[in-house]
Amino acid sequence: MPEDRPHRLVSLHIDTANLPGPIVEIEIACDPCLIRLKLELGRSSFTVRTTGSAGATTSPGHATTTTTTLQLGPLILRVPATWRITYRDAQGDYTVSTGACAGDDLVGAEAGSPCPAFSLIADAGPTSSPAGDIGTHAYVPGQEYTTSTGATGCPAKPATSWLRDAPVRPYSSGYAPVTSTRTADYTVWQFGCYHAAGAPSFYFQQRDWYLPDSRILIVDEYATPGLAQILATATWAG
Repeated sequence: MPEDRPHRLVSLHIDTANLPGPIVEIEIACDPCLIRLKLELGRSSFTVRTTGSAGATTSPGHATTTTTTLQLGPLILRVPATWRITYRDAQGDYTVSTGACAGDDLVGAEAGSPCPAFSLIADAGPTSSPAGDIGTHAYVPGQEYTTSTGATGCPAKPATSWLRDAPVRPYSSGYAPVTSTRTADYTVWQFGCYHAAGAPSFYFQQRDWYLPDSRILIVDEYATPGLAQILATATWAG
């Protein structure tokens, strides 16, 4: 389906007959923000207060989350200030580290990296050819993404002794917004991770957002908190 499918909006209706007074305060939680509405019935104006973004005011008892802007190719993300780009290459690929340590490779979990991160793969798609200098492979819709032709490891486990299995089918699939004007093919793959031989000791998931028209793939193997909402509220350069 095309990336520019419209997204649905939900309207808010208030039954004034059931309200205790003329002032209504509404709190709407969203990841990564909090929206407060204060309405005075009978008037056309209302105030909006948000928390969780840079420069926003906060209500008593709510902490401010400092944010920053990262641009990954044409994609502009508003992210927590601790997130930073720790890998980029001439092809236009990026890795964004979200924790205290730095993941300095694409899809670092394949090599057992303990550093939470997600990656953006440029020019992904079935007609892309591998870039031998960095080892990235073409993304084939309907298959999990990998940068290797051989066995790969698991997040935060030594790659020499821990391996992931190959899922037979997606754990789940559908569509997810990336910016307000584009919609990605969204696929979740669940991998079992095992030591030497035997049954998997634990499971983890790979989440893929693929924009077929733009040929951009976002890969997350660390269950990055808030990433889906950050992608949904991102903007597109140009």
